[in-house]
Amino acid sequence: MKFMSVTEKIIVTGRKLFELGLVGVQSGNISVLFNNFVHITRTGSQLGYLTYDDIVSFPVDSLPPIEVSMETVVHLSVYKNSSHTAVVHAHPPYLISLGFFMEKFSPIDTEGKYYLPEIPFFEAKDPIGSKEVAKIVGENIKMCPAVFIKTHGIFAAAKDLDSVLNLVSVAEKSARIFYNVKMFGRKNFA
Repeated sequence: MKFMSVTEKIIVTGRKLFELGLVGVQSGNISVLFNNFVHITRTGSQLGYLTYDDIVSFPVDSLPPIEVSMETVVHLSVYKNSSHTAVVHAHPPYLISLGFFMEKFSPIDTEGKYYLPEIPFFEAKDPIGSKEVAKIVGENIKMCPAVFIKTHGIFAAAKDLDSVLNLVSVAEKSARIFYNVKMFGRKNFA
């Protein structure tokens, strides 16, 4: 198995998020905390087409450079309030759709129940890159590895990017399954 640098792992994860339809062309962000440095995607980068120049690194205890993702404040809140060392923010369409109608999402499929028994949905007056979102995610990521901001997207965190990518993809797959089952008319999910 080939060793990948942090930057290479972020690039591969970005491509997978895009290929799976979990982010748009110019949306979402990825970070890793490694050796007291935060490695995060640059604002405006295209996750499906990341290059080495799209990853910005800075010491975790310093002010982030201006070119980092708008959501950096949220990523830093996760690192400050948990032991997680990798964060992904994505915009999965089925999950976003459910957020318009639900306060939380409890998957009905076995895999979803195993990885994410419940995904809390939160409203924020300023849902993009705000201190409000940083506080919500930072306070809740300890109890659930995925937190959803209504109308905006999911923040998921774990020990590494493979684990975080799994959480985001399982959440969206479970939302699609839930949607499909509802379309066929099932009302109870005991």
